[in-house]
Amino acid sequence: LCHNESILEKTEDKFIYRVKKAQTAVAYIVNNHYYNKLYDNLKTGYDNLKKNGKESAPQYANDQCWKSLQATDDWYAINPMICRNLDTFSDIEQEVIKYNLAVSEINS
Repeated sequence: LCHNESILEKTEDKFIYRVKKAQTAVAYIVNNHYYNKLYDNLKTGYDNLKKNGKESAPQYANDQCWKSLQATDDWYAINPMICRNLDTFSDIEQEVIKYNLAVSEINS
């Protein structure tokens, strides 16, 4: 529902795009059959962040580690987005973040 720094691919629907790469964990919908796979991915990322620290392993942040799933599984985004991140304090980054809401790329 909300994405950032996205690479999307067109589908037959005018507003729905296949996600090739996207980040931001603001709002999303997960099919129940996919829940455990996503949970395991996020849990692995969390465990690695705790073990290695954010600076040494930023790829384990929740909106980064799931990119491996986006590359192989069916992830979709709505564009234009129906929600957005506020420019506010990030628990992950430990600072105020100003989000770029632009889609980086849309492929045919």
